[in-house]
Amino acid sequence: MLSFFWGQFKVLSVTLFFDVGLPLIIYYTTKDKIGYVTSLVVSGIPPLLFVIYKFWRDRKVDIIGCIFIVAFVGSGVLTLITGDVRIALFREAAVDILIGAIFFVTLIPIKTKWLTMQPLVYLITVQMTSEAPPMEWSTRDETTGEVEHHSQPMHIWLWEQLPFYRRFCYILTALWAFIMAADFVIKAVIILATNLSVDQIVMVNSILQIVITAGMTSGTMVAAGFLHRKIHLASKEFKEKYPLLKDPEEAVGESAEELAPPS
Repeated sequence: MLSFFWGQFKVLSVTLFFDVGLPLIIYYTTKDKIGYVTSLVVSGIPPLLFVIYKFWRDRKVDIIGCIFIVAFVGSGVLTLITGDVRIALFREAAVDILIGAIFFVTLIPIKTKWLTMQPLVYLITVQMTSEAPPMEWSTRDETTGEVEHHSQPMHIWLWEQLPFYRRFCYILTALWAFIMAADFVIKAVIILATNLSVDQIVMVNSILQIVITAGMTSGTMVAAGFLHRKIHLASKEFKEKYPLLKDPEEAVGESAEELAPPS
């Protein structure tokens, strides 16, 4: 458990460094030399490069990373064309509301033969458990005595067999949607309806980013730790209830091999 939390802490620290720390350093060291507008655009490059690096490292394209890239490129171009510093300041707020909207949309219970909507937290865990071994078990027909073997990818087994796991995915997705929407509203008010200077807005936005990222990520990690324990116990009970059985013919064949004299 400690190794899990330590690993997650390192991931969080790296994320905060590239998303908050490095952009702040770049902004405050370049604003007097190249101006507020250009420094705000340039300070957004480290998070962009970090997203691109994760694409390359994981060999996977995630929708949240794509939103960030589109928002960065779009706001950067508009900021440089118009010279309006508020567009660059509004970039993070736009990313937040788009991500929040995606979290919210995945909560809508849409189920058709073409599409089954599932909460975004579940879809993220699908990627995380893609390399996990499948869950395998056996059942025996009470009439014929035949053994039937079953196998499911781990993420499907978790979703179909564990109600508490489904509740966890829905609750956490709803919480992330609410937090992202609230963050957007706060940043929009600060940028559009206050007389704060650019430096003050950058600092307030950075503090919000740290609080939300650290708070929600830490809370998610703690909840995931308890969930992991419950899943471990549930899978153990499931395997005891539905152990892997052998077909009678296979069992007879193995017994014959064991009794056969050595050649």
